[in-house]
Amino acid sequence: MDNNEISIIKNTGESVKNFSDVIQKFFQPSPLDLAIAEGHKQIIENAIDGKKINPDVVDFLCGYKKYIKQQKRCKSIANKAKEFIENTAEPENISEDWLEFFFNKAKLVCNDDMQLIWAKLLSEEANNPGTINPSLLHTMSIMRYDQALFFSNISRFVLREFKKDNVHLLIFIRHTDSDITPSKLKDLERLGLIECNFEKEYIFKNKKWLTYGNKVLTIFGDPKNNKKIKAGNVIFTYDGEKLYSLINQSCEYRSEILDYIIQQFKSRNCRICVNGKEIM
Repeated sequence: MDNNEISIIKNTGESVKNFSDVIQKFFQPSPLDLAIAEGHKQIIENAIDGKKINPDVVDFLCGYKKYIKQQKRCKSIANKAKEFIENTAEPENISEDWLEFFFNKAKLVCNDDMQLIWAKLLSEEANNPGTINPSLLHTMSIMRYDQALFFSNISRFVLREFKKDNVHLLIFIRHTDSDITPSKLKDLERLGLIECNFEKEYIFKNKKWLTYGNKVLTIFGDPKNNKKIKAGNVIFTYDGEKLYSLINQSCEYRSEILDYIIQQFKSRNCRICVNGKEIM
C-alpha cells in the first residue's frame, strides 16, 4: 500500500497539526496491513507473469480493494474536519475507543454532504473531547439522506434563548406546513434526535426571551392558565441539539418563520414583544 496516497493533508496551524498527527497515528499501518499490501502486489505480478494463483489467497486479498476504499473515505472525512478545528482543540484527548467507533461507522459513508456532517462530528470531538455521544454516531450511521434533509428542514423553526446557548424547536403540529408530518417526526424520534408529544404541548413558564436573527422576542405566559407558555409538540434531545448546532451554524433569517411563530404564541393567549415593541 502506498501510504502517501491516503495521507492526511498537512496544515501549518498547530492545532490542526496535532489533529493530523492523532489521525495519522490512528491509521498507522500495522505489520499485517503491510503484509497484505505486499501480498496484493505479488498477486498482480504473478498474474502478469501467467503464474497459477491459489484461489483462497485471491479471495482473502480481494477484500483489500474494498478496505482501501473505506480508508480513503475515512481520510476524506478527516481532511474535511480540519476546516473546523479550533485553536483550543485537544485532539490528543480523544478516546481511542471513540475514534475506533467513529471510523468503523464513517468508513461506509460515500455521500459528500453526509461526509461533511461526519467531519463536523469529528472536529467537534477534537475541539471538545467527550461531547459527541457514541449514540449520535450510531444514529448518523443508520440515518437516510432524506431523513437528514428533513432534520435540516425542521431546524428552520429553531429559536435561541437570549444570551444563552440553549435552542428550542418550535413545531406546532396542527399548524405547520404540509411537509412536516407526524410520521416524519416519529422517524426522527426513533433515531433519538427529538421527542414528540402530539397530545399535549411542551411548556415554558412565566416569561421567555428568545432570539431569531436580530429579533429578540419577549413572551409572557397565558394569564388565564398559570402563566404557561405552550411551546409546540417537539423538543430536541441532547443528540438532536448537538447535531443541530453542528449543521445549522448560520441559519438564514426568514420573516415568514418569525411571523408563524409569533402567531402561534398569540393564539395561545400569550403576549409577545419583538425588540421591545408589543405585537398587537
